[in-house]
This record gives sequence, structure tokens and C-alpha cells, in this order.
Amino acid sequence: MRAAIPILLAWGALLTSVEKSAAQDTIPPVLLGSWVQDDMGPVATYRRTYYFRPDGSYEFVFTVRPRGAGDQQTLTREDGTFRVRGGRLVIAPRSGPARALPWSVDRDPYVGDVRLVLLRPDGTMDVFVRP
Repeated sequence: MRAAIPILLAWGALLTSVEKSAAQDTIPPVLLGSWVQDDMGPVATYRRTYYFRPDGSYEFVFTVRPRGAGDQQTLTREDGTFRVRGGRLVIAPRSGPARALPWSVDRDPYVGDVRLVLLRPDGTMDVFVRP
């Protein structure tokens, strides 16, 4: 019985350590860099781009390029900070409320490209790929 007590204490310390690290803010290297989502329609192409930086800052840019046009127009530009906490990507713009989204980086099952998947509150997925 005495031998079991140190094992139980070590197990409890390990679980506490795992719980603490899961609750801490992190910046996973796999998330860093540029991610884009293109929506190509018959009239225009809309592009949403996230730039996640190692210092915990980000920039989001939403652009439109009308069909046949050479230049794109910026519809929205947002910047702020980001972190990962407990399986959620927390995006905190300088103006406006923070949003916390379940996220993952995986491979597209059809073409194998690396993709960033964000789950919106309504249950739809936003899928971004590397440019």
C-alpha cells in the first residue's frame, strides 16, 4: 500500500500539470503565417486572409476582385492579438469583442493540402489554406 501512495501522488501531479498547460495561452507554430479562403463566383472573387505572427498579433483582410479587374478592393481590415486556450483560437481585435472558435490544422481529405478549420458558432466550418 505504501508503494501505491507515491504512484498516486505522481499521477495526480501529472494530471494537474496537463490541466494547467491546457488552460494556459499558447501560440502553436503550426498556426503561424498566412491562411487564405477564396470564394470565386461568376461576378467576383472574395478573399479572406489571416496573418498570424509569432508575437501573438494578427491581421485579417477581406478583399473583393470583380471579374476582369486587375486590382482588388479591401472591404475589411482588422488587427489585434490571438492565442490558443483550451482548444479554442481566441481572436481579439483592437476594436470589437473577442471571439473564441474551436480550430484545427489538418489535411484536406481529397487533395492533401494543409488547411486551417475554424468552427463558427452556428456550426459551419471556415476552411483556410496556405497561399
